[in-house]
Amino acid sequence: DCIKAKSLVEVVTETGAAPAKKVKKSDTALIQDARADAVLLQQIRASTYVVQDAEKEKLWGFSMATTLAIPRNTPGAVKIFDKMCFFCTKGVCGETAPPADELRAIIESGGGHWLASLDEWNQYASASTSSTGTAKSAKNSAKDAPDGAARTLAVISHPTVLKKEVNKKVLEAISKGDPATSGVYSIELVFLACLKQRVEFEAHQLK
Repeated sequence: DCIKAKSLVEVVTETGAAPAKKVKKSDTALIQDARADAVLLQQIRASTYVVQDAEKEKLWGFSMATTLAIPRNTPGAVKIFDKMCFFCTKGVCGETAPPADELRAIIESGGGHWLASLDEWNQYASASTSSTGTAKSAKNSAKDAPDGAARTLAVISHPTVLKKEVNKKVLEAISKGDPATSGVYSIELVFLACLKQRVEFEAHQLK
């Protein structure tokens, strides 16, 4: 505070230092500095600072370095949940899964569609069945669906809540849909798809 109150002249007089001259850089010099900074940033490899957790990587069967390399090595690739629709049964969000708004953000960031109601689910199920025509695996049906159409429909649930009365309509809707392009899965389908950058339907399907 005392120093702030003093004038520049007083500070220079007391310290014996001469005030530095302000040199205005030319546009060319600024551009050169910017280029030098860009080169420096390129030299600082992001891979040097990747979070490492060998225990969790072994537990969930993935490699963070490999996962991060996938989008870099496949420019223009579609997002992990592209053309997929997700509906979460009651009693899951906020309990065995993140709150609905957080789960929706995760799914949409991966290119998926969040279905807030059973009516939306039925509409997408009908559109998906009519667009694929015949029963095919969820993986193979994706290439045959027209642009903009739902290709895979996933209901996120948990064994303890799936058979409750409140979720009976969901099971009925699933039973009427195409079993090759729709199913009920645990929340791990979403989480591990993000970690591995691939969707493992069979591994997380609820019977």
